[in-house]
Amino acid sequence: MPIKSDIVQLLNKRFPQLMMDDINLSVNIILNEIGNALQQGRKAEFREFGVFTAKRKSARTARNPKTGAILITPEKISPHFKASVFLNKRLNNQEPAQKFNIKQETYVHEHVSINL
Repeated sequence: MPIKSDIVQLLNKRFPQLMMDDINLSVNIILNEIGNALQQGRKAEFREFGVFTAKRKSARTARNPKTGAILITPEKISPHFKASVFLNKRLNNQEPAQKFNIKQETYVHEHVSINL
């Protein structure tokens, strides 16, 4: 299972002209923006991958099974991920494991030219 540092390392291999600090910052910005969107009640959608949303779970009463005491659980918000149709097919071996459409273009950002 890849973790954030694995993704940073993979990007560093794919784009060796970028500095590791810049790649790490980019990954952190993306993850922070997903969190910010969810916190503000918006969704974060990634085409051909899936959608992150925040699900509100209302307050409810529960019972402690050991003591039988009634507890009130507060309302809470939990992150939720719904995979795209493409990703579901891929996971179920109904779709070939192909890479996302990455166009062969050159992007220029300040002093760095990135060939994709």
